[in-house]
Amino acid sequence: MNQDCLLTVDGQVNRPLSLSFSDLAAVAEDGQFADVGRIDPKRKGDAVKLSALLDLAGVKPSADYLGLHGSADDFHASIPIEAVRDRALLIYRHEGSPLATKDGGPVRFYVRDFATCQ
Repeated sequence: MNQDCLLTVDGQVNRPLSLSFSDLAAVAEDGQFADVGRIDPKRKGDAVKLSALLDLAGVKPSADYLGLHGSADDFHASIPIEAVRDRALLIYRHEGSPLATKDGGPVRFYVRDFATCQ
């Protein structure tokens, strides 16, 4: 974790994380999702599964909501964790390089099957 932090996982977790591009790429293969374009042609890139990051951080049973904050545009959202735990992806890489800002980088939160998450 010696590079610039792209993503922080903190709050109701046992192990707060500050993750760089290399850290995200090093998440175990079963926690990766290659080519998001396979499920959404409007998106491109490789992602890490939210569930893998929550497992790494040791999310506490008391955590009911996932708070999202984007520092570039001061975006804030709060989402019930159980609604997105197994559907959400964090897109961070395209063609082996960090996700470009024009594509929502450095990390883009994406929920598969968003319409059915209610």
